Amino acid sequence: MSLPQRITSFVQQDAATAIGAALSLLWLILLLVFWLFGGSGEGSGGVARLVTIVGMILPLALIWLAVGLARRIATAAFCAAG
Repeated sequence: MSLPQRITSFVQQDAATAIGAALSLLWLILLLVFWLFGGSGEGSGGVARLVTIVGMILPLALIWLAVGLARRIATAAFCAAG
């Protein structure tokens, strides 16, 4: 299975996955735009670099945490109804 086919099948699993993938892509595009058009940072020390990396990765982690939580809530609701 090729990479585009894998991505397509992953996104078509449920609505939460599709929304998570769209939000992740939007976040990465915003990061790219900020990196391309943003000014050069004055503080490039260790702490500033660490805060920058956390600021880039944490929203992606929160998006996929929300996707997992939405799946569990949907599964619990489905099991309770059945």
